[in-house]
Amino acid sequence: MPMMGKYSREEIEGMSKEEFMLKADYNTVLSMAPCDFEVACLIRESTNHADQQKAFEGRGI
Repeated sequence: MPMMGKYSREEIEGMSKEEFMLKADYNTVLSMAPCDFEVACLIRESTNHADQQKAFEGRGI
């Protein structure tokens, strides 16, 4: 059930960041987050390079 069906806007806005993130669904986070979030993105391109193949071997993949 979406968060708006369980809580009023005032209740959501009064939640701490931790409480909000525990209870929020994806759409609510995108539309109503009561705070700013610092995010980072890590992108890695897969290749058939020998070094990458060695890395996979070490992990049992």
